[in-house]
Amino acid sequence: MRTCIALAQHNISPLTLEEEATFAARKFARNKPPTIDVSDPSNTFNVLFSIHPTDSSRRVMEARIANDHILDIVLEQLAWLNATEQSEFFNTISGQPWLRSPLGNLYKGLTRVRFTADPTAKSLTCISATKDLIAIPVVPNVVSLSGGSNLNDANHNNLPFYWRPASSIFTSLDAIICTETMIFLLQSTVSPNCDLKKQDLDFIRANIPTCFWRNRRCCVVFVTPDEDCGIQLTSKKYSTLEDFPELELCYCILPIGTSEFTSSQLRKLRKLDVGILLYFKLPLLI
Repeated sequence: MRTCIALAQHNISPLTLEEEATFAARKFARNKPPTIDVSDPSNTFNVLFSIHPTDSSRRVMEARIANDHILDIVLEQLAWLNATEQSEFFNTISGQPWLRSPLGNLYKGLTRVRFTADPTAKSLTCISATKDLIAIPVVPNVVSLSGGSNLNDANHNNLPFYWRPASSIFTSLDAIICTETMIFLLQSTVSPNCDLKKQDLDFIRANIPTCFWRNRRCCVVFVTPDEDCGIQLTSKKYSTLEDFPELELCYCILPIGTSEFTSSQLRKLRKLDVGILLYFKLPLLI
């Protein structure tokens, strides 16, 4: 809100805001997590994060990356780090309770790029509870998923395709990949304490064409940077799945870091189209 007012009153220019956001993102990626200082508008925390209540009581607050554009800026700066530096970064901020939401969002961003950015990249492998190895393809064909009508149109999409949910249509799923023989329900997580929401699965099964669903092997895939985390997630008992005997639990290991990313994927991470009142290209400041 403070930034919007400053822009409207011409107290700050878009160019200055570009530079501040890039500087703050680079500082956030390369140094220790930012301190919370709401009195300082230039503080890294205030440039990158917004504060939201966790429930209707508004007693407990959490920090989130302010918007998808700011998330792209931070991801760009993380992309310049090597795998060791990125692992150190994620390990550090994972110990900060107020950064749990941003941590998950950053990892989801990396996951999305890995699955969609480069059609020549190797497929990833998920492991089922029965130890089956199942290849998950890279799918550049990204289709927006904003409601039941999009699910109804499954047969009209070119296969394979990657359904990317718009806004918060799902609370426990981040994407859906469909192929000729498989449906992968993806949840990206850095925590072993995730859950599956029945309303998400009910919504999908109720709206996707019955034959499309029944004619494919359906898997819930936890995408996680750590094998122990993946094993924990697939070993848990989920009461939600009692009504979905057709769903298999799998995990897929995607290490934190970009050392195995292709040049095309890195370019995707480093692409900075940032919208603030108008669209402009953010300069790379190294």
